Amino acid sequence: MTNPIHFNYIEAGHSTDRVSTIVNNMKTNIEEIKRLRDKLLQEFEGAGAKDYQWLTDGLNTRLGNYEASLNKLNGKIIQTSTKGGDMDVVDGQIAGGFRSV
Repeated sequence: MTNPIHFNYIEAGHSTDRVSTIVNNMKTNIEEIKRLRDKLLQEFEGAGAKDYQWLTDGLNTRLGNYEASLNKLNGKIIQTSTKGGDMDVVDGQIAGGFRSV
């Protein structure tokens, strides 16, 4: 006995939603880190503030890169697994190949 070949769009949608939720939570964490960074910067004075500013400039760059990576990851997951996305196109092409047999 064989099982039919199919792409489970419902499960793919649930998985995509879960990943999107995780990505959004990670973005919330980034914003919290930025808020704490700014709060600390306001507390420092003198040479300590200058050194801390130098560190936070590097942190800003890394946070920006991290957030861009998260956005790219989320976009690729949506592009790949949702209805009308890459997997849907491949599924249709494969199905079309079977129809011609």
